[in-house]
Amino acid sequence: MRTPFSRVFAQLGFLRFGAASLRPTPEEQRVMHLFRNRAELKKSFNQAQGELQQWRDRLKQQEGLTAQWQERLQNLERRLSQPETAYPALVFYQLRDLWQVGRSLLEQLIRELRQQREAVERGAFQRECLRHRELRLQALERTCHELEEQASAATVTAQALTLQLGHERGWWRYLQRRALRRRLHEANLRQLQSADALQAARDEREQVANEPEPRFPGLSLAMRRAINLTGIAYAHILHGRIESSALLEPMRAALVAEEVPAAEYGDRAACELLMTQIQRTRWSLQQRIMLKDQLQQTTLGLRPLLRYADEHTSVPDAAALAEGSVGSRALLEDAWGISALLL
Repeated sequence: MRTPFSRVFAQLGFLRFGAASLRPTPEEQRVMHLFRNRAELKKSFNQAQGELQQWRDRLKQQEGLTAQWQERLQNLERRLSQPETAYPALVFYQLRDLWQVGRSLLEQLIRELRQQREAVERGAFQRECLRHRELRLQALERTCHELEEQASAATVTAQALTLQLGHERGWWRYLQRRALRRRLHEANLRQLQSADALQAARDEREQVANEPEPRFPGLSLAMRRAINLTGIAYAHILHGRIESSALLEPMRAALVAEEVPAAEYGDRAACELLMTQIQRTRWSLQQRIMLKDQLQQTTLGLRPLLRYADEHTSVPDAAALAEGSVGSRALLEDAWGISALLL
């Protein structure tokens, strides 16, 4: 007859046997692994199918855009093949090119000013960095010299105390020897400290001498503001030159139009007159005679109107800059796309 303990042990053994029987066999483990791989492959396949469909949609969109541009090109070819429609097309694209001329001139001026001022400020920054490094090296050199003298003095003191301690013999000189040993210990400690400090100063001097050249942080805020003001003044001058030729509104209309107007510029004679006027205006925009004086006068007139959103902003407030009779609406109206060119 089994005792209660034996029955309990038997039940526990049964549980162990049952748990062992629930473990998957190697064959079952391989099947489960195959199912997991199949699920992952199916997920990857679905993702690839989704990406493929996205690329197909983009391709259809691109094909639609290409078809639209081909249709526009064919329409333009038909217009250019007929004298009554070719001249308005020439006027239309010359007006657009007139805006591009002003934009290129403004972009060139800002780029040249930026390059010039960057070269000046970069040179000043490098000179200041070299001067600061030289001052640090000189200070470290003085520190090394002082520490060398301290280490040499500590060494001489330790040697002298060691020699003196060798002469103090006899039991009656015990107190003198004890005082000398204490002084020698302090001298050796100062010698070690001086040597460590000297080595640290030499390492720092070498580190400073081998430091890489600091990276130029870029133009200062004041210089970026000055360049932006000059760019706005130049945009104002170009705006005035084209406004005096009565081509400002036709140029703006040509910029926003998607196609060549059917009958916007008149007959052939009127179109030829307009193209002549466009060429004169183009030449006027490209003139740089007295440009420096004009820029100086315009910037002086605009400087009292400058307002900035905060102390870190380099682009002035467009509405404040357009106030008064001497103000400029170039930034407010984004003449020549100047807002994208300012620093």
